Amino acid sequence: LKKKDLQKQIAANIEYYYGKPKNFEHHVELSRKWQAKATVDVTRKWMKDAPYCGGVLFWMLNDWWPVTSESLIDHDGTPKPALEALGKLFAEEVPMDELDRKYKK
Repeated sequence: LKKKDLQKQIAANIEYYYGKPKNFEHHVELSRKWQAKATVDVTRKWMKDAPYCGGVLFWMLNDWWPVTSESLIDHDGTPKPALEALGKLFAEEVPMDELDRKYKK
């Protein structure tokens, strides 16, 4: 997708899940909420694909300046909602026998 098309798709997803943003600050808040949902949904799917998918790599951990991006930590060191949501996902207890069934052949 071209950048302008990607921006339109992100705006459409935000509006679909959360309604139309009231202003720019609300747009940023909703985009971070949507980023958390999308990141957790995709990560959960990959976790279920074990043993064919053995991990997740988060390429962009933090922002270097104020920007809306896919990073997990804001430029000032504040965790974005996606990082907090991923922390909850990874903290969920997975029974060891379930992991054994997935990984042992």
